[in-house]
Amino acid sequence: MTASGNPSRVAGWEHFHHDADIGVCGYGGSVAEAFEQAALARMRPLIRVKG
Repeated sequence: MTASGNPSRVAGWEHFHHDADIGVCGYGGSVAEAFEQAALARMRPLIRVKG
């Protein structure tokens, strides 16, 4: 993603395999939105979500 972001991309996140721990990738329409999604992805394994 460029510094200006990618307004056509839907916000979200994903985990990926990483030898040291866990990898996270956040994406969104702006850098701020991508950072927010990466933070959510990082916290997801630590909390239980009922649903």
